[in-house]
Amino acid sequence: ARAGRNMLLYMMALGLLLTLAAAESPASVHTGELGTLPIDTQDELSCDSKARPELLRTSSNESSDQLEALLLALQQQQTPSSSHDATVTLARWSNARRRSAVATTVREDSRKVDHWRPPNPSFLSVYARAAALLGAVICAQTLSAASWMGPRLAGLLEVWAGWRTRHALPVTTVGAFLMYAASDTLSQGVSQQSEGAPVAMISYSRALRTGLSASVLSGALAYFYYGFLESAVHVPRALWNQATPGGLLSRLLPALPVITKVTIDLGLFEPVYDTLYITLQALLRGDGLATAWHEVTTKVLGIWARAPPYWAPLDLINFSMVSLRLRPLFNAVGTIPWSMYLSAKANEGPKLA
Repeated sequence: ARAGRNMLLYMMALGLLLTLAAAESPASVHTGELGTLPIDTQDELSCDSKARPELLRTSSNESSDQLEALLLALQQQQTPSSSHDATVTLARWSNARRRSAVATTVREDSRKVDHWRPPNPSFLSVYARAAALLGAVICAQTLSAASWMGPRLAGLLEVWAGWRTRHALPVTTVGAFLMYAASDTLSQGVSQQSEGAPVAMISYSRALRTGLSASVLSGALAYFYYGFLESAVHVPRALWNQATPGGLLSRLLPALPVITKVTIDLGLFEPVYDTLYITLQALLRGDGLATAWHEVTTKVLGIWARAPPYWAPLDLINFSMVSLRLRPLFNAVGTIPWSMYLSAKANEGPKLA
């Protein structure tokens, strides 16, 4: 009952997050730019006087004093009509300059509050933050009290371990969100550094989308998925009865459930996971179901074909040596390189390279 209640609360919160993320304008989320300024300097400077060509030929970097001196000289050399036009031009130019300064200030202020793209960090800082976050999640999932610890620390860890066991679903879900979001920042940093970028241009909206997708698939869904495999896949009692103690069959039977789980994971769950992951990413970007379906049909088969060489050894370890509670965590750790690849594929063009 408690697990069902936690799952319901989680799905309600996730639905709200997905709705808010999908409601964001792609342009404002990805760029945070205001776009073209609503000031047309050419219109502000347009007049029929002879001063206009000289003014337009003047570099935009020249100071206002130089421009004023130019217009004053034109006033002295030209007819009264031209002098009047030059004065009007100077007034219009000054007005346009003030308006442009105000617009620039507004644009800079908007960039300051753009939480999706903070100041561009170095690649080293991106990698360090991601590694620290990954390490913190792993420690939170695995640390427990030990004899060498002091009584206070051991007591705190015992309390945490008990709470972690009682709330395995939300802990697994939050851990998946953090680990996959950190993995996506690593993916972006490695990709940009390999292309020669001087600094990291991390899209935190993309990392958020990756974390949300993974919290559903590698968090909540994985929690129930591994539990189902553990309870459903086992050696039939009839085979155990036919096995001779110490014989070849009795030695091979313990490996049968592991091989079956690996086969199910690679043959059935992997393409389902990839399809759901790419679909969620597309919907969170605001691309719609048509685009999501196109990406699924062009990417999933290629990703699925690359999965067995990487995942078969990791699945053998996970299903044979790792406890049920830690299997989603082990899967998430093994997924760090894979999710970097998968996240890059989910956010590139529709054709799989």
